[in-house]
Amino acid sequence: MDSGNPGESRRGGIIGDSKGDVMVGFAHSYGHVIDIIAECRAFLDKLWLCEQLGLWDLLVEWDSAIIVGWLASGVCRYWVLYDFWEEVKDIVSELNVRFYHIFRECHMVADFLAK
Repeated sequence: MDSGNPGESRRGGIIGDSKGDVMVGFAHSYGHVIDIIAECRAFLDKLWLCEQLGLWDLLVEWDSAIIVGWLASGVCRYWVLYDFWEEVKDIVSELNVRFYHIFRECHMVADFLAK
């Protein structure tokens, strides 16, 4: 959830099991940043959480077409995200991860957590 771009940015997410049951959720404030920085940081937070929970076989649904595109190509287009992106790539290389873009409307729970 954002109050502008750049602005105070908050993001949330959920991790569910293969049956669709919610295992854990998270919500973080990322401070005064542009949207794509908050999206990348939230994505990294989700991967960290999966790693901490010992989840190695993942299907990640994300509502940022930009980030899902970067994952498909392996290339991040924003130099300001270099450190975050390198960490995302490191974690992804350790996991069995598939990525899919979904529309924001499918992330109502995550949006609620972010508020």
